[in-house]
Amino acid sequence: MRYKSYLILVGGLIAALGCADLALGQKNHAGRRRKDPFAAFKKAAEREFNFLEADYGFRKAPAKIQTIKWAGITSCVISYRNATTEVNLHYDLNAALWVEVSRLEQERPGVLVPGEGYNVEYLIKACCPGEAVGRKHGPYSDEDVGGLLNAYARVLREHGRGVLAGDFDIFPRLRSIVDDEVRGRPSLDAQAPDKQP
Repeated sequence: MRYKSYLILVGGLIAALGCADLALGQKNHAGRRRKDPFAAFKKAAEREFNFLEADYGFRKAPAKIQTIKWAGITSCVISYRNATTEVNLHYDLNAALWVEVSRLEQERPGVLVPGEGYNVEYLIKACCPGEAVGRKHGPYSDEDVGGLLNAYARVLREHGRGVLAGDFDIFPRLRSIVDDEVRGRPSLDAQAPDKQP
């Protein structure tokens, strides 16, 4: 019974702060449609990632909006997919923005699902370790969102060509960087080539 009371209390606090009321397409109390809080994200994604469709045969899926009311998080995910690769752009409203790339695997005939995948931050660590995208946690202005998506798109264009075309030879290197981070030590793969022993 205490747990249920706690959930009701937390839900009430979130609602009081206005966080749980971000669902898109709903009408506000005056009966007007709410402004899409992801409009800048969607527009910047279209502008910055159109090269996936033009150069690599990706198809863009409709944006998915998810709300976790108890946590006060509303997110938008935009997915691009070709025959071998999926690119997902994630934006947790005013909290975090990231891009991940995954290898598609056949679950059963005709059904492809994302398999092994990595945040583009690991591609940056592997290919251009001295470079930083300037990733920070929100809140974000519309300019911040556009700038981050521009930087992630540039990294994919310059260093992710193989992955976008279905060549996942870099994935073991990315896995090694992730494993080293989990163990709490810097990866040799993430160091600049002239600084490796």
